Amino acid sequence: MSKFRFPKFSIFMKLILIVLLFGAVVDLAVLVVIRISTSREPGPMRRAERILISQIGTPPDTVKAKQFCKEMGWRMRYQSPTFKWTSSDSVPTVEELNQSEGFLDKLRSDDRFIFMYNSKPHLIYKTANELYIIQLLAPRDDFDEQQAIISLVVLLSVIILSFYYIIRKLFTPLKLLQTAVQQVGEGNYYITIPVKRNDELGELAGSITSMASKIGDSIKAKEQLLLDVSHELRTPLTRIKLGLEVDSPKEKVNEDVNEMERMISGLLDSYRTENSVGNLNIAKTDVAEVVGDIIEEYESGDRLKFLTPDKREFIMADEEKIQAVFRNIIENALKYSESDIEIKIYNDDKTVTVSIRDFGVGIAEKDLPYIFEPFYRADHSRTRATGGFGLGLSICKKIMDAHKAAIIVVSKPGAGSEFKLVFNKQL
Repeated sequence: MSKFRFPKFSIFMKLILIVLLFGAVVDLAVLVVIRISTSREPGPMRRAERILISQIGTPPDTVKAKQFCKEMGWRMRYQSPTFKWTSSDSVPTVEELNQSEGFLDKLRSDDRFIFMYNSKPHLIYKTANELYIIQLLAPRDDFDEQQAIISLVVLLSVIILSFYYIIRKLFTPLKLLQTAVQQVGEGNYYITIPVKRNDELGELAGSITSMASKIGDSIKAKEQLLLDVSHELRTPLTRIKLGLEVDSPKEKVNEDVNEMERMISGLLDSYRTENSVGNLNIAKTDVAEVVGDIIEEYESGDRLKFLTPDKREFIMADEEKIQAVFRNIIENALKYSESDIEIKIYNDDKTVTVSIRDFGVGIAEKDLPYIFEPFYRADHSRTRATGGFGLGLSICKKIMDAHKAAIIVVSKPGAGSEFKLVFNKQL
């Protein structure tokens, strides 16, 4: 069962969602504050009728009526032929209500109704000879501004503080990234940034970790290269020094000098290759023609068994640099094998592969991961018979990488090696 992964949300999308959520929460907070600050609301007519009849009575018990008005937040007037009472002079009389349009019509048709007078709702309840006029407070009349301001400030403070921590958590990786960059600047290239995020910051953390690791590997490789060069130069220099002390023949001294010259030339070639791979002179190249021309250069060309393809195979490549790759691998095959070398070219819809196979000493499995490193040699004897400084395959790898091509090695000690150069038909 495949592991479920949450969909990727960009950092900008997350910020938009936070802003929208913040707006929604603020709106909800305002509604809650209004609800809290409006402590009393007009009750339904049926409830008022029940309270009036059961608790206040008719005519009303003024003490109970005052308590009722206080609890409900209402103002009330009672009128009958024999008794009149009001809790507030702001409650209109029947005579004042009669002057309002539509009041008499409602009074004749309904025993209970709400009538708007001076923009305020009034509950009218009548019996045969009695009339209750209850002034219901509108929400704005009963709105506690001080309580609303305090409540709103408290809620907004809580909301802002909550969203501060949310945004802080969202951008927490920035602090980790800053620390990581500082560590890289101080020379610690092998860092781990504990950011597990499926967004741009997570990708940036991974990129910085990978970049730092590659820088560290590059610096280590340069340091190792310096050590290897020093070691390689020390050996012929020691022989030259010893030869001069014991008055060795000039020829032997020249051999050591030539060995140093070859190594320095190899280093220069490696450097030029590394710095020129971005300036490839790409052209349509006939692979079989290039291989055939190189085979003719060798005196021992009869050992090179080239199986010419039935049709011409073309790739887009820098012919001069590709020739250097073919020469190096063919020379290695001739050097480490005494039998024939098989060279084949085959293709599929997207690639053209050149196979160079020898049946010589082969390469140990433990050496295969390192054969493309500068100065690495599977043959650790470093004899003059085999020669070389372990730079050839390193140069080949750089050239193939520049062509976005692959170099594959299949080898077994005692059975020989096969180098497969896989080129894309389109670079």
